[in-house]
Amino acid sequence: MRRSIIALVSLISLTACGGGSSGTTSETPSTDVGSSEAPAETTTTLATPTSIVAPYTSEIYSDPTHWTCRPDMTDTCDDDTSVTMINADGTTDVATFTPDPDAPVDCFYAYPTSSDDLTMNSDLIAGREKEVAYQQAARLSSVCRMFAPTYRSVTLAGLFNPPAGVDRASAWMIPFEDVKDAWTHYLANDNQGR
Repeated sequence: MRRSIIALVSLISLTACGGGSSGTTSETPSTDVGSSEAPAETTTTLATPTSIVAPYTSEIYSDPTHWTCRPDMTDTCDDDTSVTMINADGTTDVATFTPDPDAPVDCFYAYPTSSDDLTMNSDLIAGREKEVAYQQAARLSSVCRMFAPTYRSVTLAGLFNPPAGVDRASAWMIPFEDVKDAWTHYLANDNQGR
């Protein structure tokens, strides 16, 4: 199972980085070494951005309540993360935080194992996951549009004391499939060529 996941991730990475046309063409003129003529003008044509996925709507992630953070809703990534900095001379400055819902780039964040649900997999209601997203990702909302799906992660109980009779391989595939579903939904509906 683990080898299958590694193979899938490797295949996706190679496909994303693979050959094909880069979308940029450059015409470099040739000049005679003995010629005193300046080379002709070089032109560059950029390809029009296109969606990298087919149209897709997730049954789960089309519902905004299944996102821990989204730029189009008020959530934990909008909470104030302003900090007081102590300078070398002992004076203090406050570094304020303001989320930027129109940032030029997006961030897609999947929080680590953190659910304190007592089942093998968490539910789709963010609890402790919000705290982790606040600590690890919220501050980035000042420079990127933050997307963080709430997914059915393996819980701390499932990680350290899994219930008897649970198919652990299937339990580990649930969060993988949830995050993949959220990612595909994000690319098809929210990315806008970023």
